Parts: sequence; C-alpha cells; structure tokens
Amino acid sequence: MPYDDIRADELNEFLQRVSPLILDMRDAAAFNNGHIEGAVPADEAQIRRLMKQKHQPVLVCCYHGHSSRDLATFLSQMGVKDVYNLEGGWHALSLHMERQPQPASVALGQWLEQHGFRGHSVHARIDRAMTTLMVAALDGNADIVIELLERGAGLHAENSDGNQALWFAAVANQMPILELLLNAGADSDHINHNGYTCLMYAASSGKLEVVETLIAAGADALIVNPEGLGALECAATMPVLKRLRAECQTH
Repeated sequence: MPYDDIRADELNEFLQRVSPLILDMRDAAAFNNGHIEGAVPADEAQIRRLMKQKHQPVLVCCYHGHSSRDLATFLSQMGVKDVYNLEGGWHALSLHMERQPQPASVALGQWLEQHGFRGHSVHARIDRAMTTLMVAALDGNADIVIELLERGAGLHAENSDGNQALWFAAVANQMPILELLLNAGADSDHINHNGYTCLMYAASSGKLEVVETLIAAGADALIVNPEGLGALECAATMPVLKRLRAECQTH
C-alpha cells in the first residue's frame, strides 16, 4: 500500500508528531458541521498546491474511509512522500470521540481541588484511602455524587477501614445520597474490616430513616458481627429496636 492508515484512536498523537496537511473530502455542509482542527477541503486548488510541496506530509479524510483511499493512492503515485489515510473516515472518528469521557464540570473540578484530590481525578484518594465518592457522601453534595457516578467513581471501593461510600452516606444521614448510591448498585450488606454492615451502624447510632431505607433496599438484618451481634442487638433507640424486631420476625 503506497500510504499508511491512521486509526481514530491514533489521530491525536499522530497530529502532534507529524503535523500533516489535512485534506477533507466531504461536502461543504458536512465539513461545516464538524471537521478535524486545521483541516481544509480537498479541492483542486489544494491538490495543485500540494504538487509543489511533495515533502509535506498529508492526511486524507472522507466520510467512511473509502474515497480517501483512492485520493491517498493518487497522491502517492504523484510523488507525495508521506501520505496517510484516516481509517474509517469521519464516521469512525465521530464514534471514537463519543466514547471519550467528557471533561469534568467546573463545579466538580473546584470540588476536587478543594478537597485535595490530586490531578482532579475522580479515582484519586486522600487520607485513610478515602475516595471522591466517600467524601462527597459525607459532604451531602448530591450533585457531585451524581457526576462522580456518571464518570465511573468507585462505588465499591473501600477505605482503610473497609468501608464503602454507602457507609459514609449513612454516617452523614444523607437520605438522598443513600438512595442514589443504592440505586446505582451499592452493596447494602457490605461488611467492613470490623465485621459491621451499614445496617448495624445505623442501628447503633439510632438512625431510623437510614435503617428503613437500607431494609427497603434489601439489607439483611440477620447478619452478625464477630461478636455474634446483629443489627437488632446493636439498636440504640426504641424506634430502631421495634423496626428491626419486626423485620427479624418476618424472616
């Protein structure tokens, strides 16, 4: 083949390394709707100009990578030294760009910086291996929790005590966030390094609404810790005790 194919996922690195002339073969309407930065229409004037600068690397792009192969072959046969074809054309590039994560919102970027998460990464950790999602749950910031979940923050990641983000939503008594995490697939029966579940914690701290929400999500009140105590035995208030007693009696 007298030219080289460049895949969509290679394009950014290729453009930085080679700095080619980019010839776009699509019609004017398609070009105006979106094109590679720096691209020019592959018209007759550009082709004539290229014939006088045959040492200029050139990348050819069309709709699906078919017509561009013919033009790439022609340019090579005419003596252009370094010719490249965008494999799959604009269609492949568009699909590749759609799969890329969108930049974090300004609010999330500021929040990450404020809390000391390095590199503004949603996967970063701070003291005690606390994740972004854990801290956001403690903060009670539902908007940040939603964006972190959308960007793939670790729902099941554990801190140094073996607690997950759901635990910290329970600690902060943040019902909207507790429900967000449960709906996203948080494990309501996760057991930390001390052998405690979120339900045991909520019972021991008298958080009736948290207890109700966890039970509604399927939390198992019959799990026991290493001391042989379940959520019922951990209950710190009469309302919590009554609710857990009723739950245990149904099993």
